[in-house]
Amino acid sequence: MASHVRNSVKQIDGDSWLIGEKLVLHKKQSAQEWLWRDSNDGCYYSIAEAPTPLPITIPLQSNSYVRLVHDAGDALAVWSFGDAFLKVKLVQDRTAATREHVTLRWLAGRKLSFAIPNALHHTEEADRSHLFVSRVPGRSVADAWRGLSEHEKEHCVVCVGEICEELSAWGSDAMTGVDGAQLPESFLDMFHNPHDFRPETLQENCSQLGMGCDTFVFCHCDLGPYNIMVDRGGSVGVID
Repeated sequence: MASHVRNSVKQIDGDSWLIGEKLVLHKKQSAQEWLWRDSNDGCYYSIAEAPTPLPITIPLQSNSYVRLVHDAGDALAVWSFGDAFLKVKLVQDRTAATREHVTLRWLAGRKLSFAIPNALHHTEEADRSHLFVSRVPGRSVADAWRGLSEHEKEHCVVCVGEICEELSAWGSDAMTGVDGAQLPESFLDMFHNPHDFRPETLQENCSQLGMGCDTFVFCHCDLGPYNIMVDRGGSVGVID
């Protein structure tokens, strides 16, 4: 039986971690191939298949710089690894849905005016996905807001509006993900278990709520203050 999502990362030693039961993340002073190089210590992070039998592990230590930074029940957990994050998510009733790394790589092919995470590595294991993404510079608006001047706050609000307008330039004739697969938005299908993310079901649900369904455009489904980043220079980025 697979462990809880929040237990997906275990420490092998000071420079390596077992991710689920199939991957090992290594931190090295040098490497020929790597997912990212950390700006804090210059070390390289690389991924490899886990050996058989699996290495002996221990839970993450309280003094480790690798931290669990988000725990959404047992549906999603996020760890910070310096300049990158690992997101482990249950897929279950989302097997026919667009994956996050697909959306991020699709967006990376566009010339966006704002920063987004880079999809560094993606795998799936049993009922969950593992996605490494780069860190977007800055602090979340939720954390930074009280320390911003009125001018900085106004600038941030204007930038968010421009981001929404920029994203809405891409349209579709159906309520789907960027690759035409299902859109895994649980708030648009709150009464089915398991969820039914088929385009016609989502559209019917929206119509029953009185929402206009004549035009479909690209959008961020959770553009809240914790998913908007602002750096010291005033640049705004978007995560999740």
